[in-house]
Amino acid sequence: MVERLRKNKTLFLYYYLIMIPVAVGIWILASHYHLMEENLALMLTAYLLLFSLIFLITNRYSFQIFLFLLTLLTGVYGFEHYAYKDYPLINALYSTFRLFMIDVDNVFTKSGDKFVAYPLSIEIARWSAALYLISTIFQIAYSFFNESIKLFFYKLLGNHYVVVGYHQQSKILLQNLRDQGERVILLTEGLASSEKEYLDELGVMVLVGTKTDHDLYETAGLHRARYGILFHEDDPSNLDELISIRDYFREKRRSGEPLNILLHLTDQQSTILYEEIEKEMSKAEETVVRIVNTHRLIADNLLNAYPLYLHYEEWVKDPSGDALHLLFVGFDETNQQVALKAMERAHFYNKNKLSITVLDKEIEKVKKLWFRTYPKSHHVADFHFRAFDIHAQALEWLFKDGQPFTHVFLSTGDDYLNMMEGIRLSKQLNHLPIFINVKEEGLLSYQVYQKTQELANLYCFGYYHEVLNKEVFINEKQDKLAKLIHERYQEQKRRESPAAANLPSWEQLTDFKRESNRSQFNHALTKLMLLGLDAVPKDEAEKVQGKVLSKEEYLLEISDQLEKLAEVEHRRWNAFHYLRGWDVYPTPTPDKTRDEERKLHGCLVSWEELDRVMELVGENYKKYDRDTIIQLYDMWKTIDYEIVKRESVPTQTE
Repeated sequence: MVERLRKNKTLFLYYYLIMIPVAVGIWILASHYHLMEENLALMLTAYLLLFSLIFLITNRYSFQIFLFLLTLLTGVYGFEHYAYKDYPLINALYSTFRLFMIDVDNVFTKSGDKFVAYPLSIEIARWSAALYLISTIFQIAYSFFNESIKLFFYKLLGNHYVVVGYHQQSKILLQNLRDQGERVILLTEGLASSEKEYLDELGVMVLVGTKTDHDLYETAGLHRARYGILFHEDDPSNLDELISIRDYFREKRRSGEPLNILLHLTDQQSTILYEEIEKEMSKAEETVVRIVNTHRLIADNLLNAYPLYLHYEEWVKDPSGDALHLLFVGFDETNQQVALKAMERAHFYNKNKLSITVLDKEIEKVKKLWFRTYPKSHHVADFHFRAFDIHAQALEWLFKDGQPFTHVFLSTGDDYLNMMEGIRLSKQLNHLPIFINVKEEGLLSYQVYQKTQELANLYCFGYYHEVLNKEVFINEKQDKLAKLIHERYQEQKRRESPAAANLPSWEQLTDFKRESNRSQFNHALTKLMLLGLDAVPKDEAEKVQGKVLSKEEYLLEISDQLEKLAEVEHRRWNAFHYLRGWDVYPTPTPDKTRDEERKLHGCLVSWEELDRVMELVGENYKKYDRDTIIQLYDMWKTIDYEIVKRESVPTQTE
């Protein structure tokens, strides 16, 4: 009941904003104009103010319930008090029910004539009964034809979301999309009646059928949708659905803008399998597929909010300093994605490779699985795997040995254990940022969240609702910037070579290449930090203590650091490729610089060795890295951000 009250608080507010003035009006009519007796006024006022309790049970048919109860109260009252002779309560009740048949028992005159002036309570009752009858008929008709009407308009207007698969995570996504006013259709194989009722109240249209059913796609208007989100709980089902949609569009011969498909995959091996499917799909331009992974989104969201360089700005700017050292306690899917994203982002003036220590009870299994999934990751980070059972061993001994950890990530699969160990460590090591993975939202996790306000070095992450929404899951802003990065690269290639006129568009790129552009954007704030700059929304720029830079001032700021930053960008680009299984192409020539089938690239060498590759190929690859830094200014301006030179290094609270 408390939960329903919390959800319906806006409804309660609006109800009383309307009904309190109505109740005041009733008493004005009764006391000042004498148009209503006080007993009737008291009954109506009490009813109007107490009816809101119905919202604690349901609000689905609240209008019909309101009219029905109003008819019952005023009808029984009127028939019992204003009948010509004594009228028993049972008769008053019967006559009241006859009002719903649009007939009034005329018991108010001796002769029983029709069309007399009825008492006010009977007037209220008979009009309430008529409105109840009409609204109920419309409600039944609407319920019967509702889905057909909505489907018609969805197909007509298009631009809706089709979500395939229903479980706890997709449920959160559906709720957030509806909260943001999006039109959503769910395709699922089966649904409990309670879940169906919940989704109906939420405004999600539900179509039940078998997986990979082309008729279901047609009914949902998939060919007119803005996004198709393949979100079954297992990867094979999502890949099956993708193949089925590919076949559907071949039959449909869809014209116009390609459909954006978000394909949820959690296993890197599934991604490799998708790349084989993608080779066939890329021949047709009906769809643009992007792989999403909830654990990866959580990792990205965490490192966006708390960049690895936070509180270590001077450290990472020192070219000869020690590398950051990340400690992962437990190496579940979420912590693995945090490690992966850290390796993509942790590229600074400091040239030493990132250090990563992993503690896990089943360490040999974890280690084999990691290097089987990311076999080239040793090029990006130095790994240390140690057997550790957090249930039986204390973490303090690691720090007593003088291990120079800079970050701790706790994700053991046990929320309670993560919270307890995180709080204990944060008290003992108050200089060290400690991140605890808490997925389940409850009173205990809220209590820990409150604790993070007291312990400045303790942070919670992992809440699904923070990533299963339009801003993070769909993330059109990131796609817009990634597309801009690609277009700028194309413009540059066309200026340098007329043969580059037929470069692929954003939609024609593979998911790997589109993801490469997104990865470049994810490192943009790190580059600005190294320059002592920041990007802030345009409408907030005047509030920031610092100077908003013009394009000329920005170019002046980067002039003496351009070469160092270009090298940082090259190392970031290398890391992105290594983490996806690429390696060095040993003999690049002007005609052959890479082998995409075997995942080999001639530029996967150090900054210094890149000069040799450039000489062999006859192309200035370093210029592309320099241009990435130069174009940062225009990239941020595109989304209405200003580049600011702050008066001091930004803190976490800024």
